[in-house]
Amino acid sequence: MQNTSRTTCVWILSSLLAVSLAAADDWPHYRGPEYTGTVPADGLFQGRAFGFAVDWIRELGSGYSSISVVGDVGVTMDSDGTSNMLTAFDTTTGTERWRYTIGPIYKGHSGSSDGPTSTPTISGNAVYAIDTHGVLVAVTLDEGKKLWRHKLGEDVTARVPHYGFSTSPMVIGDTVIVMTGDASGHTFTGFDCQTGEIRWHSGDDTTTYQSPFVWQRDGGPKVLALTDHYLVELDPSDGRILWKQEHTITDNESFTPPVLMGENKLLIMHRHEMAAMKLTRDGPTPVMEEIWRLPRYPQTYSIPVYHEGYLYFLRGQFLTCLDANTGERVWRSRPPGGRALTLLDGHLLIMAESGELVAVEATPAEYREQARVKVLDTRSFTPVSFAHGHLFVRNLEQMARVKITAYETLAAAPTAELRGAFGSFVAELQQADDKNAKLAAFFAEHTRFPIIEEGGLVHFVFRGEVEDIALSLGSEPQVALTRVDGTDFYFHSTELDPAGHWEYNFASYDETRVDPLNPLTIGVEPRIRNELRMPQWPAPDYFNEPSGERGRLNTFSFTSTVREGDRDITVWLPPGYDARDQHYPLWVVTQGDDALAIAEMDVALDNLIGTEVAPIVVAFVPTEGSELWGDNRDGFVRLLADELVPHLEETYRIQTAAGARGIMGVLAGANIATYTALTEPGCFGKLAVQSFVFMQFGDDLKELIATADPAPVAAHITISSHDFSRPGMDAAAEAQELGDLLRDRGVAVHELAATGSPSWGSWRAQFGSILAWFAPAGGK
Repeated sequence: MQNTSRTTCVWILSSLLAVSLAAADDWPHYRGPEYTGTVPADGLFQGRAFGFAVDWIRELGSGYSSISVVGDVGVTMDSDGTSNMLTAFDTTTGTERWRYTIGPIYKGHSGSSDGPTSTPTISGNAVYAIDTHGVLVAVTLDEGKKLWRHKLGEDVTARVPHYGFSTSPMVIGDTVIVMTGDASGHTFTGFDCQTGEIRWHSGDDTTTYQSPFVWQRDGGPKVLALTDHYLVELDPSDGRILWKQEHTITDNESFTPPVLMGENKLLIMHRHEMAAMKLTRDGPTPVMEEIWRLPRYPQTYSIPVYHEGYLYFLRGQFLTCLDANTGERVWRSRPPGGRALTLLDGHLLIMAESGELVAVEATPAEYREQARVKVLDTRSFTPVSFAHGHLFVRNLEQMARVKITAYETLAAAPTAELRGAFGSFVAELQQADDKNAKLAAFFAEHTRFPIIEEGGLVHFVFRGEVEDIALSLGSEPQVALTRVDGTDFYFHSTELDPAGHWEYNFASYDETRVDPLNPLTIGVEPRIRNELRMPQWPAPDYFNEPSGERGRLNTFSFTSTVREGDRDITVWLPPGYDARDQHYPLWVVTQGDDALAIAEMDVALDNLIGTEVAPIVVAFVPTEGSELWGDNRDGFVRLLADELVPHLEETYRIQTAAGARGIMGVLAGANIATYTALTEPGCFGKLAVQSFVFMQFGDDLKELIATADPAPVAAHITISSHDFSRPGMDAAAEAQELGDLLRDRGVAVHELAATGSPSWGSWRAQFGSILAWFAPAGGK
């Protein structure tokens, strides 16, 4: 690149590795031929009506990998319930050509699903792939025969991310380049394509889930990549770092490559933040200048695409258009929903939550849907691939090829089903001459919302002038409310268990609001939701304000040497504690700050102690995310067993026998509580869990249950029929499995059947059973 008359020259970021339109017929690797998730394909859609039709559809195992295609062969990664697989298929028929077993299945955890995440790369007659366990393989494209194999983190130095390896391999010349993510000189590793021999390694920063990017500069291809803290360029021939610039965006779930925006700009985006940068060069090292930044903005794993001065991406599931020069939002749309997008000939291709393939014109004017067709049975997390005039899509269960047709397939907007007496009212409202009068009479007649009819038919109602309004019910995806034309009246009808309990709120895009018609709320701002107590769900009396003597809360700052920091611990002391000279059982609550602030567990204690529960001392312990989900769970156990419990023994009159001390938690807190009870049975003899999930620690916990000596004295396990149930997480089944494993070790297990959803409103309704089991009044 030659300098201009000025000393500083614009560094042309868009001079990508040259790819002819013929070569673009293939989709050989992650994000397509140009690594951008875009294909110009000029004239494919422009200037004519078009639609989609499904050529074929076939079953596929769980996995997030996208589909790579060269010629008439496509490859992707999936799982068969036992193993992670690399699968090749005939693109014309969908027929499987071969299947290569990489290794044991990677089980989903923390909300993820089973199977691989990375996308395989095709180069020549070889396929290069990395599974979630870090197994890097090279096999032949024609037969799936093994060429070579490595294990990242074992024979190759690498950092293992929380959700396993998601980075996709890149081939430049005869070198396979992988972001191995270890800061001790192994951020990047280059392998010989034919032999798998390690050619070089370089870099001094960590990476998480990012993949590299190829671009053309100074006469040859170079690698451009985002590490966790830097934008880096390196020479693919020897791994030499040519330059790096700190990007000052931090997140523990970094996943995006740099997104090029015109000649000298790029977007850097992590899980909760994005920034636009301008690169100029004065000498060998570039200067990176920030143009704009949007903190806490993306809330997505969708990688943006750039088109004619604008960025398009899915924020949450809202399709969003940003001005690339200013970062200002131009428009956003709830339809079509989805998790990933591809740009093809000026159109955004999105797999909607409904399993429909949707084409949306990439224009700053407004949301303009152009085509839609039903393809898959369920939602997809994987971007669409385009090769040889066809679209290839997949989800966690299926894969399909879709052709572009000359006839329109734009579906009409669905209409809401009108059910029950409320549905009859809506039908009358739609036809009424004076809709406002009809609504006034309706609200005068009804005083309880949501409206619940016999059999569990529930109608959520909202009234007001809004751009967008949706219902967020429990842990389910948001669903848009339906507006009655000519009014400001919105509704959504659904069927729920008449004996169940849910929390909900309304959402206007990403801004939540409580239901103003429902006085039942739980939590504190900004985490406040409405309660939906179905008619047959009994609200415990201990929810009410106590009428008798109350216990005392004592909060103190506790310094941990193990965890190197302070945290506020709150201890609840029973009524009469100061007047009596006795020692009490100790109950420890993980995520204790939420148990107090949201679930008001102190109110439950005030009502229960002395009637159903014997006097106890309760310690509410705030729990950090890394202790629940990450690498610091052992540190948390040491904090409890070696530091906090001895401190409580010195400060308060608590009993020292393990059977008189217990620990509880919900969701991830239930997991860490279980781990603590198993590793410290001499400290905690009783365990209570709500909405238990094994998460990524399942194998460890199961081994601990089998080997713990002595095993915990007893366990209380809540199994709810409306608990978390989604790919990678089935709380009811996992809680049942935990109980079975503990019983096999001779542990006394008490199970509580519940009908609540996974929320503090439901969990607090189980406090009475848990505490009465731990310390029954009268010593029963």
